[in-house]
Amino acid sequence: MPQINKPRSRIFYGYWILLVCFICQVVTHGSVSYSFSLFVIPLDNEFGWSRAVIMTGNILTMLTSGIGSPIVGRLTQKYDIKYVIAGGAITLGSGFILLSLTRALWQFYTAYIIVGLGFAATGVIPTSMVIMNWFKKRQGLAIGILGTGIGVGGFVMPLLLGAHIIPDFGWRNGYLVCGIISMAVIIPLSLKLIKLRPEEMGELPDNGDIAAEKKKNGRAKNIVQNYTLKQARKTGAFWLIAIGFVAFSIANNNTFQNHVPHLQEIGFPAVVSATALSLVGIGSAVSKFVFGCLSDYIPPKFILIIGSVLQAIATAILINVSPESSHIALWIYATLLGLGLGSWLPALTMNTSGTFGLVEYGVIFGIYNMLFMASGAFGPWLGGRIFDVTGSYHLSFVIGLFLYAVAIISMLLIRRPKKPGLVFKSGERSDD
Repeated sequence: MPQINKPRSRIFYGYWILLVCFICQVVTHGSVSYSFSLFVIPLDNEFGWSRAVIMTGNILTMLTSGIGSPIVGRLTQKYDIKYVIAGGAITLGSGFILLSLTRALWQFYTAYIIVGLGFAATGVIPTSMVIMNWFKKRQGLAIGILGTGIGVGGFVMPLLLGAHIIPDFGWRNGYLVCGIISMAVIIPLSLKLIKLRPEEMGELPDNGDIAAEKKKNGRAKNIVQNYTLKQARKTGAFWLIAIGFVAFSIANNNTFQNHVPHLQEIGFPAVVSATALSLVGIGSAVSKFVFGCLSDYIPPKFILIIGSVLQAIATAILINVSPESSHIALWIYATLLGLGLGSWLPALTMNTSGTFGLVEYGVIFGIYNMLFMASGAFGPWLGGRIFDVTGSYHLSFVIGLFLYAVAIISMLLIRRPKKPGLVFKSGERSDD
């Protein structure tokens, strides 16, 4: 065990950890989540696939990532987490390179399954685990900064791909660039800099001292209620959180993944659509930081409520926008969508830990993440299917407005369970 002293003469290593994890989100989410819609029309033009068929690739990515999340969690317990992240980058990059070689639908789907596995191993599951070990006092702030990387990726990658690579060099080179960036950036950074615990660098969480950390931990044990997954499932709060995030995820991903082809279908140039997508990224980057900070001070259920309201307003604007509309309306729509989009990560992490404690946080969060990813995968497919049948995305956006209302009502009804779970003593039960 290395000697632990409070560092005086150098920058707290946790800040470097946070920076690396931030960059991982820029690359992974920028390439996977924010850029998928940029390939929809080029793939349609090349192969004649329907929108629902193309969106199935996104479904496979999200489902694979959700199912793979618990597996990634187990791998981080068995192996050094830097190797898990680096291996994920190799998998992610390989999936994108295979996409650039696609000639048939089965190849397209197989490649996106591989992308989903890599996404799980480089995304918020391993990086948030690292961050929570290095930062204890202001986890909401640290998670907010981590989440900001998702939004920054949503600004950088769509501009790079949608405004330059795909129009000038084709969609195949767009996928190839995603693969090269994923491996060239994440692998060396993770192998060189990632450390799971501060003790590995002779430091303490938050650059603090032992006495302060022990005192803080002692207070936390007195006030935090802890639940196992079995006990949490018996509470109304567990199911209300699940319903709220499922409804939000379907509506959010339907709008987010379908608004670029929608804007192009109604007559907006590709560059304008890509710019709107980048504005979503900017709004998401700002709001993840703001919502992360807020989650240290207000009940986390209000984070998702605010995000749902912002996204509902944005969707209403999108429904009414047309090529004759001022571009200002489009920029307002994209900014509001991004601001609302930024709520999910702070809301999901802090609602889970704040309601059910940390004893089985990983298990409960894993269940929520699987539901969130699976329902989010359904949203874009729903929009694509409605377009195939009606020739328009209008109905899917209206359904989204209804789902945002469901999310808001569900979160408003959440109450903290009255009794602590059966964690430290026998004979106690939760019967909310």
